[in-house]
Amino acid sequence: MSIRLNRFLAQSGFGSRRACEAFVRDGRVTINGKIVTDLSTQVGEGDQVKVGSRLAHNEAAARSLTAMLNKPKGYLCTADDPEGRKTIYDLLPPDWPRVFYVGRLDVDSEGLLIVTNDGALSQRLTHPSYKLPKTYEVTLDREFDFSLADKLRKGVLIEGKKARVEEIHALGGSSVKVVLMQGIKRQIRLMFLYLGFKVRRLIRTQIGSLKLDRLPSGRLKLLTEKDIARYLSPQKATPLPPSTKPYRPMRTFLSRPKPKTGSTFEPRPRRAATPSDKPRAKSFSSRSFSKPSAKPSSGTYRRRSPRP
Repeated sequence: MSIRLNRFLAQSGFGSRRACEAFVRDGRVTINGKIVTDLSTQVGEGDQVKVGSRLAHNEAAARSLTAMLNKPKGYLCTADDPEGRKTIYDLLPPDWPRVFYVGRLDVDSEGLLIVTNDGALSQRLTHPSYKLPKTYEVTLDREFDFSLADKLRKGVLIEGKKARVEEIHALGGSSVKVVLMQGIKRQIRLMFLYLGFKVRRLIRTQIGSLKLDRLPSGRLKLLTEKDIARYLSPQKATPLPPSTKPYRPMRTFLSRPKPKTGSTFEPRPRRAATPSDKPRAKSFSSRSFSKPSAKPSSGTYRRRSPRP
């Protein structure tokens, strides 16, 4: 991993970056025996850097550091503040190399923050195509009306950008859990303000699968390469399980099925009529008539008088 020359010298103990830039401009710095005056020069692994006759040893720059930090409220995510306010770099060990913060939090927010000196990892985690979910616990000034949740899921316009949440769940009282994929500045505060709510407290509890858990406020925890691969990898969509029942198309009875090609099936022909086929005469017998009952089942019975 290459590093800028003035930063390399500053981490080696030759003074501030501006002081090291003066050494470079004066022609006092050599890399592998050649004088270097370009401030944008990069120092790679194995390069021998000298200031005058003094060899620069930068063991801190050779180390790859990635850690999770529980940022307290009131600390800025910046390297230098002209007003002299507290920054997250005040919480880091003094012998650490220069690190980047991943996923900034505003001064009033707190919670999980990733710091690393791996530029490739920092760029990968902050790139929009990486789509790493971030989970927050939000405390509002009053209980949230979940009839407005669809507006947050569909998106609202804040500062000319459409901001939306992936998930929102109730945590009890006036607290909710919010999951984001975007990284718009002060997104959660402005979205709830659009709906008429004010955020009292905002804590980031999870990035990807990496959870804050019980890490005390203002403390660090180093992450190994296995931790990074396990917790900070983008989530892949799990495919749906295949159906156990075979697909059967719907049968229609609007038309008679046609015989298959090459089959011996033929429709049965009707028998032709012959002269011997005559209609049968209807026969009558005494069995066709039944005697009336002596007593009808219903109504009155009137006996007919005999004919004269």
